Amino acid sequence: MNLKKSNKKLIIKYLSVITLSFISPSVFGQIFSTAQNPLSVKWNYISSGGFKIIYPEELEKEAQRMANTLPYIYTRIGLGLRQQKTTIPLLLQNRGTVANGFVQLGPRKSEFYATPPQFFDSQDWLNNLAVHELRHIAQFDKLTGTQIHPFPELVYFAYFGAGIPTWFFEGDAVVNETALTYSGRGRQPNWIMPYRASILEGKKFSYSKAYFGSNKDVTPGYYQTGYLMVANMKEKYGQFISDSLLGDIRKRPVRPYPFSKSLKKYTRKNTREYFLATQNKLAEKWKIQEEKSASENYESLNKKTSLSTNYFLPIRINKDQILALKESKTDARYFVLINKDKTEQKLFGIGYQEQPWFSLKNDLLIWDEIRYDPRYKQRSYSVICSYNLKTKKFNKLSSKSRLFSPSLSEDGKKLLQPKLNSTISST
Repeated sequence: MNLKKSNKKLIIKYLSVITLSFISPSVFGQIFSTAQNPLSVKWNYISSGGFKIIYPEELEKEAQRMANTLPYIYTRIGLGLRQQKTTIPLLLQNRGTVANGFVQLGPRKSEFYATPPQFFDSQDWLNNLAVHELRHIAQFDKLTGTQIHPFPELVYFAYFGAGIPTWFFEGDAVVNETALTYSGRGRQPNWIMPYRASILEGKKFSYSKAYFGSNKDVTPGYYQTGYLMVANMKEKYGQFISDSLLGDIRKRPVRPYPFSKSLKKYTRKNTREYFLATQNKLAEKWKIQEEKSASENYESLNKKTSLSTNYFLPIRINKDQILALKESKTDARYFVLINKDKTEQKLFGIGYQEQPWFSLKNDLLIWDEIRYDPRYKQRSYSVICSYNLKTKKFNKLSSKSRLFSPSLSEDGKKLLQPKLNSTISST
């Protein structure tokens, strides 16, 4: 009897689930960010040319500028993908100290982190973000249309991640920011320098190593790999090659790794073959340039490492020692003393820095660190810390501040650093 009752309940549960699956209103999950802004932030919005710009009220001036800029430049940014109109909410964030921006689906939106980086190019930061991120919007529009049908956004988002390599999305956007502005990362020699140096030393990488990185070697990131490959595509096949690739993927999505097959259709090379051809072409070009310019070999002052390692901002503190910031695949950033015999002495580790920086005068060492609000993750600070090499004492010189790249005066008694307020003006 009890067995019959339990079976009856089980049947009712299954029937209920099946019935509700067909008659319930559509409910789709979305990517939810737990990073919140303080509750005190007052928000406004402006609708302009398909963009709904949501912003803190103190960014009124910048929001108005973006409202006039974004609809105007989107027609030029989307031209190579034959996209002229879009509809998307765009959120301006100003409580953080890390420069960034992104576009996503599920929900469809873009966010601009308005704090500019300390080392970038010479153009306005929000303008640069607009040119780069609007290209991502055009890419999504090309693949899905402005209205997501017939699948929910998360399905498309997962498909893009599995079927289209990240280097193509980012490389196409960097080519765009370089071509449509007077600056852009493609014009910065130091951005390509690590990869170029490796090639000129005779090192060549496999496609997977260049794309996914290496613990042993310094490899180009997927931004650099993508920029070089997409720039080569546009040079050989014209400005609409990205449109052709994404259009073909949209027409024939049900294929394993569709990007490689679409690439082979238009270039007669799959992804791996195209990367190797691009690498060989660059090697020849860079070797010719090297032969035309005088170069000099320098002695290495640090020991050879078994893992990919960076020594940032080396400075000689006496005739036998060099101070630097060291970072490797196994160690977070820390200060190190390099002795004359190439042995090393670790001093201490430091907190997260978006970009490496320190200043040293009269045995006083200062640097900046990023600190996050434990409650409101959208709010972060850049604080100044110090260490005295003689007394071995640490000191935190600021709290809940937005101070960057501190520099000491020659006598070590005065401190100079840019300060950023919530309206994104620096002093």
